[in-house]
Amino acid sequence: MKMKSGIRILTIALSLLITFSCRSIEKVEEQMHTASGYMEQQPELALELLDSIDCETLSTRKAQARHALLYSMALDKNYIDVTNDSILSPAIKYYKNHGTADDKLLTYYYWGRIAMNAGDYENALKRFISAEQYVNDAHEHVAAARLYKAQMVIYQYSYESSMILEAAQEAASHYLSAKDTTRYINTLNDVVAGHLHRQDTAAARESLNEIKSYWSILTPRQVSNWYSAELFLNEFTGQLNAEEMITEYLAAVPDSSTVRWLSVANAHYYSGEYEKAIDALKEYSKYEKPEAAYYLISGHTNAEIGNYLQAAHSYGQYIELTSEKNGALFESDINFIKERYEAQLRISRNRFILIILALCAMLLFLTSILVMNRIKQVKLELRVIEAEKNAEKIRHDEEMKKTKAEADKYADMYGNALAEIENLNETLQNTALDHTVKMHIVERLNLLNKFIASNMTPYFSKDAANELKQLMNDKKHFIESTRISFLIEHPQFIHYLKKRGLSDSEIGYCCLYAMGLKGKDISSYMGNGHYKLSSMIRKKLSLSEHDTNLDIYLRQILAKNGA
Repeated sequence: MKMKSGIRILTIALSLLITFSCRSIEKVEEQMHTASGYMEQQPELALELLDSIDCETLSTRKAQARHALLYSMALDKNYIDVTNDSILSPAIKYYKNHGTADDKLLTYYYWGRIAMNAGDYENALKRFISAEQYVNDAHEHVAAARLYKAQMVIYQYSYESSMILEAAQEAASHYLSAKDTTRYINTLNDVVAGHLHRQDTAAARESLNEIKSYWSILTPRQVSNWYSAELFLNEFTGQLNAEEMITEYLAAVPDSSTVRWLSVANAHYYSGEYEKAIDALKEYSKYEKPEAAYYLISGHTNAEIGNYLQAAHSYGQYIELTSEKNGALFESDINFIKERYEAQLRISRNRFILIILALCAMLLFLTSILVMNRIKQVKLELRVIEAEKNAEKIRHDEEMKKTKAEADKYADMYGNALAEIENLNETLQNTALDHTVKMHIVERLNLLNKFIASNMTPYFSKDAANELKQLMNDKKHFIESTRISFLIEHPQFIHYLKKRGLSDSEIGYCCLYAMGLKGKDISSYMGNGHYKLSSMIRKKLSLSEHDTNLDIYLRQILAKNGA
């Protein structure tokens, strides 16, 4: 009784534990779903929600992977740069073989971002390219756009103008699909820059016109970017007055911190306004950290105004920055990563095609074997059916022969029955017949007449044939009954025959002669065995072939031994 009570308590405890566990998992999943909803607009709140989740409640690999991915996204969107993949690791391991295309795309993207944070552009690009294979099946257009944007940044680092442009165009296309107009416009500026790098002024103009079509909703920063791109385009075409454009630019964007001063300085330099270029460089240095392009323009401009010391310093800085970048580029071999990946992809695709072709060939071979076997089987089945038909035909023919033989036999018996009736009727005409014999003959006639009356055709049923056969076989009964009658009426006659060694059936046969039947009648009645039996009786009665007829002899014996 105690054991049953303990089992009941344990069962209840387990049920409560499972219920609590399920509710805990549901609560965690709800929290992660809420955090995902806050990710774009309120990333700080998303991070706070994810931080509040007790990792002990993440009881499944799926939940751990989901939390790891969302947490890595939240850190990135809150500008917290992570340089190792320890946080994202559960997602990397799980989504490698599980999850949706969106899960895989986001995981590889943020894994690449971690590599970028660590300055490992080579591995970053490898991970971005790995993510790219899931773009077509994913639904997250914004994630795909960010992926191509990140690739574009790395290609800018490697001076790959064609890849920069391609990545920028892909990013812009996905932002447009996501209806993210702001980011679409921003990325179109990158497309313009890509066209300018390739000196494709017509394509650059087309993209700038596309940006201008949104002019009413452009932010000051986007307006500034548009004018900056126009100034660079004018450097190649020279179609516009650069100074007038700069004046228009500064009027449209009054906030100095928003102006792209480097493009302004570059436009002043190519217009020969070197002092204005120096002023623009000074404005630039107020708001941004000097980069290689700044030092290049500074070197050119200071050299033009005779400030060679400053020019030399600027050139030195430019060389130092570009040398460091080019050295890192040379060591990382970034330019060949996509090429290698695509080559590997082609090899894998070709291998896959070969495998498919091999499987198809094997399937075709197996199918042909199955078809041949089926053909053989069908032929065999047809032969079996044909054989069965032949066997059935043989059985039918045999049955027909058997039926015909039985019919013929029955017809013979029927004819014999008619002949017997005729013979018996003739016998009854003999007035000297004993009364008992007549009685047996009449009884036999009645049976035969009854059968003939009920079966007026020789094509009888099997039952009728058997009945007739039995009736005809009753001749022995008729002969035996005749013998018994003679035994009662003429015992001396029967005793005489017994003394001569005759059997009961032979004595009955002798009684037929004694009762008045002739040899031809008995022969017709008894069939082919009559002569053999008659010969045996004559031998036992010591009658030779030349002695008197058997019927005369027997009637003489009956007359002598009648009492």
